Amino acid sequence: MRVEPGKILVVEDDEDIRSYLQDVLMLEGYLVEKASSGQDALRKVETFAPDLLLLDLMLPDISGEEICKNLKNDPEKSDIKIFMLTAKSSVEEKIKGFKAGADDYLGKPFSTEELLARIAVHFRLIRLKKTLAFSENRHRTLLENLPDAVLLLSGNNLVCSANSKIFSLLKLPSTLKLEGMNLDELSKLSPLFEKIKQLVKKAKYGLTSVSNYDEYSQIIDGVEHFFEISALPIQEAVCDEKAIQILVRDVTEKKAIDKMLEKIEKINSLEILANGVAHEINNPLAGIANALKLIQKKSLSEDKQNALFEQASESIKRIKNITKDLTFFVQQEKADVSSFSIQEATSDAVSFIGYQKGGKEVDLMFEFSEEPLRITGSRSSYVQLMLNLLLNSIQAIEEKGKINVYICEEPEGVARVSVKDSGCGIPHKELEFVFDPFFSIKKNGIATGLGLTVARKIIRLFQGSIEVTSAQGEGTEIVMLFPITEKVTTNN
Repeated sequence: MRVEPGKILVVEDDEDIRSYLQDVLMLEGYLVEKASSGQDALRKVETFAPDLLLLDLMLPDISGEEICKNLKNDPEKSDIKIFMLTAKSSVEEKIKGFKAGADDYLGKPFSTEELLARIAVHFRLIRLKKTLAFSENRHRTLLENLPDAVLLLSGNNLVCSANSKIFSLLKLPSTLKLEGMNLDELSKLSPLFEKIKQLVKKAKYGLTSVSNYDEYSQIIDGVEHFFEISALPIQEAVCDEKAIQILVRDVTEKKAIDKMLEKIEKINSLEILANGVAHEINNPLAGIANALKLIQKKSLSEDKQNALFEQASESIKRIKNITKDLTFFVQQEKADVSSFSIQEATSDAVSFIGYQKGGKEVDLMFEFSEEPLRITGSRSSYVQLMLNLLLNSIQAIEEKGKINVYICEEPEGVARVSVKDSGCGIPHKELEFVFDPFFSIKKNGIATGLGLTVARKIIRLFQGSIEVTSAQGEGTEIVMLFPITEKVTTNN
């Protein structure tokens, strides 16, 4: 921001004093204009637009006091600094001048050094105010051009500031003044603010950061819109030391893309599952075929035939169990949101993944705390998530390796789920891209594993978080955190 020379209007009916002040001030680098009367001063205020007036209190037409009141009552000119100069230097006269709106007061005769020093102080304040205004305008411009709606809430849930994006997102009247309204009042305008209220509670009570994020959908003008909402405590804010910053983003288009991506990922995972299941089914089918060939010879004893029938029957049962498990995992996703045991759901995924080893020597260890940890969400989505992660680990292992799945309870009511393998690992330079759509590790030139984009999406639906650590040749560990469902106590 370039600093312009300060502009001073000298209003003085004494020609000698007027000229002297002009010369002294111009030597200091100020731009200076002169006025000999009140009317002349008011005209030059319009044309010259000074930053500061050196105003004589006793003028031939309009008193300095009236000029002062006139300028201070005009919103466009009230920022002009007014420095009164007068021979009347009694305390009463000074008080009278300050009440009229003067910013400073100096009696005649005056010390030039003192006058210049005081003027310099005022211009430091003027520059500081201009810098602050410039910064505020730049901040407001950035705020208004953000793709997100931004609200700043005080400790008692009053809106301190908001950008205009919230009006377009929720189709609120543009004439509505949000500043000063509380969340209870805003909840009557849109249910979204009720969701914000719940997030603000979590943010205030210092719960984990994953608890301060949520998703919400609302029908607006007949169309379903999806929003991501986050609440972040702010230590130092203009309106309140305990302020909360709210971000609301319309993710309707992103949601549609995510659904397409999820379908693609699901097709990829089904292809891998189908290959593993085909291998598992082929073995018992071969046993059944061999048994039928032997039975057709009719040279076997009755006991031998019965044994072959029993063997074929067991193989059929095995195929039936495999297809039953496969049906469970390929069924269309349902809105099955409920509270479920994270250990049991993980166990289902671990059991089914046994079909997918593809001849590799993979030692799969599953450890968990004895006390059931319950989380709330879609159980089938969670099982799909674990299945995809375990498939990734198996594909990352060459011929022989280990996969450890560990579940425990962390402080602050969070379940920690870890999947660690001894596979090929991820190069350090590629770690930052693991959540990009279609990211996969290439092993021997062939892409392996399923992307983590969908995995993160599922975890966020649980209001959880995911972190990946890996090193090439040393394996990969994926750690997920899920909020544990609160235990409900009932009275008989």
